[in-house]
Amino acid sequence: CFLYALPSELEAFACFEKLAELCPRYFTPTLDGCVVGAALVDHILRCISPEIHGTLLGDSLLLDDDARTPVEDLVAYPLLASLFTVVP
Repeated sequence: CFLYALPSELEAFACFEKLAELCPRYFTPTLDGCVVGAALVDHILRCISPEIHGTLLGDSLLLDDDARTPVEDLVAYPLLASLFTVVP
C-alpha cells in the first residue's frame, strides 16, 4: 500500500520499516496485531452504532463471548491484514 501512496520506493520502504517498528505484532506469522485490530474495530462499531453492528451480525447473535464475530472476520480482518490494499 505504501508503493501506491508514496512517490518512491525509498519513501515506501522507510514508511513500511517505521510501521514494523511501531507495530511489531502486526508482522508475526499469525498476524496477532490484525486479530487484535479486528476485535477493536468490532468493539468500536458495537459502541458507536449498535444497529449497524447488529445488522452485520445477522443470525450469529448466539455466538459465545469468546467467538470472533462476522464483523471481525468478514469486514475488519481482510482490510487490516492487507494494509487496506483490498479496497478498490
